[in-house]
Amino acid sequence: MGHLQIIFAGVCTHFTTLQTFASDLPPHRVVLPASGDFRFGLVQAPVLDGPAILEYYLQPHFVTLAQHKTTELDPFAKNPLDIPDFTDKGGLLSTAKIELLNATNDAGNELTRDDWFEDPRYSLATYVTSYELSQEVVLGGRAMCYVDLWHGQLTSPAPSSNPDHAAYVVADIETNGKPLLRFTHLAPTGGLPPWHDVQLDHDDTTLVVANLEVMPNHQVDDTPFDFIQHYATAKQGIPQSLRQALPGMPLQGSAELTKNVTAIATAMQTFADNMLGANQLRPTAEYIRIIDPATLNPSCSDSHYP
Repeated sequence: MGHLQIIFAGVCTHFTTLQTFASDLPPHRVVLPASGDFRFGLVQAPVLDGPAILEYYLQPHFVTLAQHKTTELDPFAKNPLDIPDFTDKGGLLSTAKIELLNATNDAGNELTRDDWFEDPRYSLATYVTSYELSQEVVLGGRAMCYVDLWHGQLTSPAPSSNPDHAAYVVADIETNGKPLLRFTHLAPTGGLPPWHDVQLDHDDTTLVVANLEVMPNHQVDDTPFDFIQHYATAKQGIPQSLRQALPGMPLQGSAELTKNVTAIATAMQTFADNMLGANQLRPTAEYIRIIDPATLNPSCSDSHYP
């Protein structure tokens, strides 16, 4: 008997009703939208001094994968996951659907969810007047990554109840031996094999699936607005108006929340310096090893729909 624990961190959007579209869709799909560009935007939001139109920016987010033995507590024990034609040093380069092939059908391994999935603070329906999922993004492959789940217990650990930390989801799934994953390309492969199967290293393995900026919680991040990236899954796209403050958006006035040209230019320069220092655009293996969702700020929370 084996065990797979999957920890989701960052812009990971959980969809729980896709079987209303087609019965062969998974009962639980986690969508990591493509967020690899540096974005600027305007949004009307409620603030202390009344509704205001706020300028914001969003750092590029990257999907990363790392595994470690579940009982290993040393964060540097995580090994970036390298899959031929899909990842490089743990960074996902090709859009992919990830499935677990050897989950057991034993009693107790049925798919269940805790009450976090009923918490309106993390529902995408809470912050906009109307949310409709984009079938192209959520069903049609126009995302960076899908993780499809048919088994296991999905919970959000206790730190998510702390307003100073992000909410994140953990899936615990029993397996027949070492977890066996299938990576399937979401886009045409140009002659490459359409999928690749990989067995993880341990009978009891934790897989960290993250969609984060290179330096989460850094002082130049526009942290009050990171949660808005989840709306890349919406048919309407990133909203131009919010009904209430997003997770991680402090109750401040418009002057404190909006970003001027100097702040945006500083953020872009810092991102460029990071690229030069690492000699690559993507996160380094060293960065991937130390990702810890329990230390992220609330704007880096997972979300769900409905």
